[in-house]
Amino acid sequence: MQLDFISETVREAFQENPNPFRPNEAILQLLSLTLYNNDFEFNSQFYLQLCGIAMGRKYAPSTANIYLKKFDHAAENSFHIHPLLYSRFLDDIFGIWPGSKSELLQFQHFFNSIIPGIKDRLTIRHQIIDFLDTLVYKKT
Repeated sequence: MQLDFISETVREAFQENPNPFRPNEAILQLLSLTLYNNDFEFNSQFYLQLCGIAMGRKYAPSTANIYLKKFDHAAENSFHIHPLLYSRFLDDIFGIWPGSKSELLQFQHFFNSIIPGIKDRLTIRHQIIDFLDTLVYKKT
């Protein structure tokens, strides 16, 4: 389940970055409580969110970055063609692709298989592209 994977990736990040003053188990316990008990009301109906972190949680961006660390590594290194540039800000990814459009579409298929439930939508441009409200130009 995705929630288990979120907790496990945070645990791994703690192990990779030890801090004797950080209460790892208490933090993981609190994370688990908020992940598994995230209920909300909509149109007088109550729901329990079963996937992902609730919007508005202060820890959501940091936890998402930890969760996507392996995803980013696989996207950069596990396909037979490697992007010349791969950069992610939260859920927006910018890249420079050295292969053909056909190979890029194959990469998209691979990319969308890394973590079930995470899918990208490619925007392909050759000269100018809008990324995070910034126009990026290609100059030859």
